[in-house]
Amino acid sequence: KNFSAVNTNKEKKDIEEKLQELASEDFEYYIFTDLGSGHISLMNKLFKDKKIIILDHHEIEEKPQFNENI
Repeated sequence: KNFSAVNTNKEKKDIEEKLQELASEDFEYYIFTDLGSGHISLMNKLFKDKKIIILDHHEIEEKPQFNENI
């Protein structure tokens, strides 16, 4: 495996727990589909030194300073 994919509509808390779990994994890339625009700050923090790709049709709710890996 070289990536981990998440496609979920679970509650925010469940999503946050899953993101924390995934961030502890050692994958080369993380790909998120239909998830991310509402969790950018958390993902930015959890995946700080990891390469991630976010595919989402929603606008980004908040526009934090992105890590160059996002």
